[in-house]
Amino acid sequence: MSRTACFSLLCVSFLAAPAMRAADPDPRGIEFFEKKIRPVLVEHCFKCHSEEAKKSKGGLRVDTRESLLKGGDSGQAFIPGKTRDSLLLKAIHYKNVDLQMPPKGKLPEAVIADFEKWIEMGAPDPRDGKTKAVVAFDVDKARNEHWAFQPLGNQGANAPRSPNVKNTTWVRSPIDAFILKKLEDKGIAPASEAEPLVWLRRVYLDLIGLPPTPADQQTFAKDHSPEAYGKVVDDLLARPQYGERWGRHWLDVARYGETKGYESDGAKPFAWRYRDWVIDAFNRDLPYDRFVVEQIAGDELPESDAGKQIATSFLGLGTLDTTAADGKQARYDHLDDVIGTTASAFLGMTLQCCRCHDHKFEPLSQVDYYRILAGFEGMRVDAQVQVGTAAEIDAFRKTNEKLDAELMPYFDDMMKVVVPLLEAAEKKGGIEGKKTKLNAKQVGEMLKTLRNATTKQGKPADVLSKDLNKIEDALREIAGADDMQRMKGIRDKVKAIDAKRPQPTLAPAYAGDKTSSGVTKLMIRGEVNKPGQEVAFALPAIFEQSVQPRLEKGNTKRRLWLAEWMTGPSQALTARVMANRLWQYHFGQGFLLDANNLGLGGGSPTHPELLDWLAQDLIQGGWKIKRMHKQIVLSSVYRQSAQHPRPQQDADNVLFSRWPVHRLEAEAIRDSILAISGSLKPDMGGPSVNNVDSPRRSVYLGGKRNAPIQDMALLGAPDSATSCARRVVPTTPVQSLLLLNGKFANGQARLLAERVRKEAGNDKTAQVRLVFELTMCRPPRAEEVQNALAFIDAAPGGNPQEGFVTLCLVLLNTNEFVYRN
Repeated sequence: MSRTACFSLLCVSFLAAPAMRAADPDPRGIEFFEKKIRPVLVEHCFKCHSEEAKKSKGGLRVDTRESLLKGGDSGQAFIPGKTRDSLLLKAIHYKNVDLQMPPKGKLPEAVIADFEKWIEMGAPDPRDGKTKAVVAFDVDKARNEHWAFQPLGNQGANAPRSPNVKNTTWVRSPIDAFILKKLEDKGIAPASEAEPLVWLRRVYLDLIGLPPTPADQQTFAKDHSPEAYGKVVDDLLARPQYGERWGRHWLDVARYGETKGYESDGAKPFAWRYRDWVIDAFNRDLPYDRFVVEQIAGDELPESDAGKQIATSFLGLGTLDTTAADGKQARYDHLDDVIGTTASAFLGMTLQCCRCHDHKFEPLSQVDYYRILAGFEGMRVDAQVQVGTAAEIDAFRKTNEKLDAELMPYFDDMMKVVVPLLEAAEKKGGIEGKKTKLNAKQVGEMLKTLRNATTKQGKPADVLSKDLNKIEDALREIAGADDMQRMKGIRDKVKAIDAKRPQPTLAPAYAGDKTSSGVTKLMIRGEVNKPGQEVAFALPAIFEQSVQPRLEKGNTKRRLWLAEWMTGPSQALTARVMANRLWQYHFGQGFLLDANNLGLGGGSPTHPELLDWLAQDLIQGGWKIKRMHKQIVLSSVYRQSAQHPRPQQDADNVLFSRWPVHRLEAEAIRDSILAISGSLKPDMGGPSVNNVDSPRRSVYLGGKRNAPIQDMALLGAPDSATSCARRVVPTTPVQSLLLLNGKFANGQARLLAERVRKEAGNDKTAQVRLVFELTMCRPPRAEEVQNALAFIDAAPGGNPQEGFVTLCLVLLNTNEFVYRN
């Protein structure tokens, strides 16, 4: 059999594409439309180009997606993804004398740029012709009728109850009853149960982002006890890798980035401390209500310490223009990001749309926006400060003082060597060497630096570790071998002492209330230099009737009050939002398309009763996330096969009649490759690395906001400029080329081949079996073994070792490897 034929057989055997639901629109694209585009259309275009107009001018309507795409008498308005020759852009740019929109005056350049970006994004637009703008929204009506604003109920008659179903044997959890009820109502049977090893790989990738080892597979296959599945889950939830996996999900929501964005894209050097806090919070199962409070107001808690203050860095993770010509504008742009992310991440509300005007589609007003702004206006937005309790900061200071004292004798010893050498050089008129040329004045400056070093100034440590480095080349020119040896011995001892120093516990941003005037004013049309009425800190009107303790007069801890209200008994949104996120991350699709929008524009959930039950159960379970994980992954709906005898009955799988196959995230693909090749290092925490070839887990990869690590971006890592509620990972040829031809994939394939040969010996059949167990987490079928052996033997030049390396690369490129089946 030829190598080409073998490769074709491998492709047929391994690369069969799974049945997938149609790609959903990117929620962030929808958010961009809602925030940037729809309000402009409503304000400037609807009067003449909508159903409200008696006759749409020019035959153009812009109040539905279909009509806007169709265009008017002048032709198609634009083509999604293409800005060239767009009539819409020509009209708003005023490039055509006969076609200038809006006719009363050109839109601001920033707004025009938003339209260009929107069209380049593919013109995401959720309008279906039925959704109307809220012209004068009725807050009471929305509060009383919209599902998301309704209370969850307690243990009484209003509590969400598990429904009665016919096939009671399928129900392992109340979760299953809710799913099965909708299926039975449609006459659909759920899929059969997945094979045990399929479930094992699924739950490993789900909970820790790494595949089970062959030993893990064998242990599970031999355990036939009723507790076998539960033991696996308990083990995975107890592993530190769990926090790395699920912490990454939250970092998406928190728009985590280690640079500031904008043109300069300067570093946020200690952002990684927030990342480590998130990972640790998941690992220690910090109750979600505390998780919320510490991120919004950790610095305002009575027991606030370094950890809680670092948590509050959530507020400062967004983009920040530190070189803006208008510092005030930049500050309020940043606060806008803080308010918007806080509202969407925890409440699922698009409050950010109200900065300039009342929300066009939600029961939220501009006044509501500034009510919340009043709680955040005093926070620092660009500060790195030593965080911690007074005792923690004092302990840090004393430790450094003690180490400085230990350095003093070595400082004195070093000066006895260095100063005479420099004094002699100064007298000779300077230093003239191969690498260093200094005049007497420059040498004198060096001496001055050294002589000014005093214990009081804390300079000896700096001199020995930093300043001396600057003159090291000069010293090499004038010092003899003995002097250099003495200096090296001293420097080695200094390095040993410096290694004991604790790293400063600096937060990447600090929310301390240091700059607030105590007065917040509504900004007319959002313009910072056009203040309007004073607005007091309060909840948006839609929540005003919530039962909660009122903010006491004189209480300056506004963020703490807000966070405690969000997680209090009167607020159901917070629990609903997180319950939906958890379901989405487990199944690849939530009950709502956009997990950051549970408002009127977010639509209705596919399973409202189940969502409420999960939210209620989250609260009653002490807000413990690990407890909910276990309920979900041990349920029958989670244990379903991806195959269904009649998939057309639930074509898009919105009823969860089968396991929803979905591709692994960029991090899980990379980490799985590292794990099976034997390269993955388990080191946790600390500063990030910026090299995709690093053996560390992907959650520790850094990169700039404006220049992300390309391999990760191609595989769907999100843009961190805004909160990412759900990754939309397009399947493109470039991704295949990256995994087939990229340096990382090829290097790891070679390491995988070396590992397999080491562990399986020279038996090629044993090697094939082991590589399948590592990559596919199952033994190969007989046909697969036959095809793989033929492929190896057909290697160019008759080199089976290279053939096996290529086989490893092929397996890393299969759908079975990069999808969660």
